[in-house]
Amino acid sequence: MKKVVILSLICALLCGCAAGIAAPDLSGTDFTADIAFSLGGRDYAATYTNAAGTETLVFGAPESLCGMTAVRGTDGAITVTVGDLCYAAEAADGMFGFTALFVPPADTLRFVSDTDGERCFSGSDGADSYTVYTDPEGLPLRLCGTVDGREYDIQVLRFARMERSDPQ
Repeated sequence: MKKVVILSLICALLCGCAAGIAAPDLSGTDFTADIAFSLGGRDYAATYTNAAGTETLVFGAPESLCGMTAVRGTDGAITVTVGDLCYAAEAADGMFGFTALFVPPADTLRFVSDTDGERCFSGSDGADSYTVYTDPEGLPLRLCGTVDGREYDIQVLRFARMERSDPQ
């Protein structure tokens, strides 16, 4: 009987600790992240920055996209620059589709596990699904999921919060 009581207490404590782990929330946070991902059989590397609602992607790979910059402004308009060429892109191009993984809809993510200091949070919103792996401080390490019918698996190689220059 003592063993059952002790095991029950341990289970209760472990469940209580897990329930206290908050899901990562980057909404309203300015940050930059070096990322690597595959999409449509091609490997990509880029630096993604979200600052004051403006998102910027600067591609480092593949070589054919190296140096290309894409900016989505607060109005949703996308501008792509390659060298001296600049053009407006359609939002339907899906270029920024993966960015929803950084900031899933509120209350979507739930704590799943903590393995070797890597925490896993997962959830869904309609047809979209989100899985976020973080370090113990809540900084993203890997983002997986399906957004608007596309599957993403993004490795976050470096992540840094930035000071917001203009208060919102």
